[in-house]
Amino acid sequence: MGCRGYEPSGDPSGEPSGVRADEKRRSRASRALRASPTKCPSDWEPDAMSQKWIESFGVTVEAARPAVLEFRGYWAERTTKRADWQSSFRKNGKVEGTLIRLRDAGSKSAGASFRASGPEPTGAAYRYFAPED
Repeated sequence: MGCRGYEPSGDPSGEPSGVRADEKRRSRASRALRASPTKCPSDWEPDAMSQKWIESFGVTVEAARPAVLEFRGYWAERTTKRADWQSSFRKNGKVEGTLIRLRDAGSKSAGASFRASGPEPTGAAYRYFAPED
């Protein structure tokens, strides 16, 4: 039973064996191109794309420094692994909320406007960079 000119490949999917092998080869190649998940580096900084994203909120990169330090400090202390920390930064709702508050406050300096815009900041980054009383 079968169509004329068609030779079964012996593959249960019914596809010619060369097609499946090609798909597997492409799949392996695409996995190799993707970055392996890693912990957030303790010296992580936003790249050019993330800096443009920050500036798209009308906030300077310098004014967003506390948000960067909080993100880095939070994730560097955890064992979570991600393949793209830049993307994780840009998709982080807390970072985005902070940038919106900074923009709405009309502040171009991070200091008091950041600290007054929400709950008291915590974490290693804030203990180190907290303003002295």
